[in-house]
Amino acid sequence: MWKDYKCSGKRVNKKLKSYVVLDTETTGLEPKEDEVIQLSMLKIENGEVKNSFNKFYKSHKNIPDRVSKLNGITDETVKDKPYLEDSLEEIEAFIGNSSLIGHNIGFDLNFLEKYFLNKLNKKILNSWDDTMKLSKENFYSPKYSLDFLSSRFNHRYFPSHNSLDDCYATYELYERISEKFPIYEDK
Repeated sequence: MWKDYKCSGKRVNKKLKSYVVLDTETTGLEPKEDEVIQLSMLKIENGEVKNSFNKFYKSHKNIPDRVSKLNGITDETVKDKPYLEDSLEEIEAFIGNSSLIGHNIGFDLNFLEKYFLNKLNKKILNSWDDTMKLSKENFYSPKYSLDFLSSRFNHRYFPSHNSLDDCYATYELYERISEKFPIYEDK
């Protein structure tokens, strides 16, 4: 069931030429209880990928089998990786002041913000936009999942529940939506 997670920053109200696409893989669906086990980001400048970030993180508890079956990430995959809370400065440096784009981005930001609040006493206040919300606002689709929309638009990149693949699919979807639909009207 899709949940509308709230973001601390403000929603973007213009098409972005430069931004960071962000996606996570987690041990479950509840930011208060579950953990990020993969974080990926793409730095986009003038519509092109200029840099990428892809890290796996150790969980404080075992990764549930249902999660491993979905995304392929096991306890073995992350056993020698750092905990996400020990990498916040690196994450913050990559994001900087960039606007953030994601598919149901509130989900990802709620998870990340948990770590930032607990360790650094900071919220993530970057501006953001959400390809799921943009899709719902601009066209009808029987489903708004990233895999369905990627298939519908015959994208080169297809999501796989690997956060880096999902970032590429989200990047392509954002660029397609902002090209094809008047997502932001000049005021």
